[in-house]
Amino acid sequence: MRLTGGERTALIYGLAGIIGKSAGLAIIPLLALFLSLDEVGRWAELTVLRILSAAVGTACLDAWLTQRFHKQEDSVRQAFAAGCVLLAWRWSLIVALPGVLIAGLAAADLIAAHWLLWGLVGAASALGGASTVGLSLLRITEKPKIFAVLNGLVGAVSVALCWGTVAAAGWGLWGVAAGTLLPWVGASVWFAWTCRGGQASWTDASGFTWRTMPSRLLSEVSTQVDRLVLGIFVSDRALGLYDLALRTAGAVGMVQGSLKNTLMPTCLRRLAEGKPIAATLRQGGLALLAAGFAVVAGGVVLAQLRPEWRESAVFLPGAVAVQCWWFAGAANGIASYHAGLVRLQAFLPLVTLPLITAGMAVGLASGGIWGGQWLLVAGTAAGVLVTERAIRRSRPDLPGNAWLFLEMGIASALLLGLSLLPWWAGCGAALVSSAIAGGWYVLRRR
Repeated sequence: MRLTGGERTALIYGLAGIIGKSAGLAIIPLLALFLSLDEVGRWAELTVLRILSAAVGTACLDAWLTQRFHKQEDSVRQAFAAGCVLLAWRWSLIVALPGVLIAGLAAADLIAAHWLLWGLVGAASALGGASTVGLSLLRITEKPKIFAVLNGLVGAVSVALCWGTVAAAGWGLWGVAAGTLLPWVGASVWFAWTCRGGQASWTDASGFTWRTMPSRLLSEVSTQVDRLVLGIFVSDRALGLYDLALRTAGAVGMVQGSLKNTLMPTCLRRLAEGKPIAATLRQGGLALLAAGFAVVAGGVVLAQLRPEWRESAVFLPGAVAVQCWWFAGAANGIASYHAGLVRLQAFLPLVTLPLITAGMAVGLASGGIWGGQWLLVAGTAAGVLVTERAIRRSRPDLPGNAWLFLEMGIASALLLGLSLLPWWAGCGAALVSSAIAGGWYVLRRR
């Protein structure tokens, strides 16, 4: 069967999504096996700096490219080339991750290893930031199911690439570096050749950057506020325990991102037709909850393998609860995109970020990291609800998502309650909750 240009583009972005999400999962066994908890905490601090610097490095070109590809007749061809760059960049990241970490730690210290790894793959961040072009193409081509199918392969891909590269780390640091950069160089040349003679205006791009950079940075800080606050007030070891749980919850984040990518085109089409989207989003929420409770159960069981990991498992339910509210926040993003509320969306982080930061700080002062995480969940939920209220005041004709928010709130309370139980009881309750959410999802699909 011959694929159309839109289908091939959706396929390449699906592969890029798998590789990108795998990188976050692949680093978990490496950090747990090769670093102490203090070093994991320092690695988390460096990760925050890297993520924030990446937001500056992309210069909001991802959003600008998305808008441009909506308007250009050759959008499919150019987006496919950009997708190849993104795929090569993310492949470089996951392939380089174990080798550079091990070789860098052997040759230098933790900080040097972290930034050496980022330097190898970060040169492509500006082009790699074109990932949201994939969402643009999915909205145009209506081929979201490809994402769902490909994301089912993520486990096998992450394990094979992670441990295969560890076994081949004897090639040396520069061998890994050369092998990492070659696919990016080739894909970048292809992208430049494909876009030659285009109608891109760098004056327009720079103007767009200056207008959107403040809100972009605020949004990135919102996602990293827990690590930022903990990095200031707690020890490296405590931050390391929290970070391991946060990275384990990244498996739920992979599902959450996939659901947003697959549901957004359908929801936007239904809104354009004047149809409700609440049922579609609630089905996605049930699928996310089934995966989230299952990840909590698996993480709690694995934490029993080593005594120090057990201290980390108590933070896993809260990390999954935050992912649930991020999915609920996607409903606001869909409504804003449909209604053209760009300015409102840009300035809302000025309201939501203080809510999240204050919740984390107050909880940390009153109940330690655990209390901080509880109020982080509450602050994230408050930010989502404030955003929804602002959108509804601007466009009261848009459909609401009260039931979705209610279900996410109930699930968050259940998840946080699991951390109060003994590990075996929490694991059992998580499995039962996962089965209920999964069964409910199947019944609603019929």
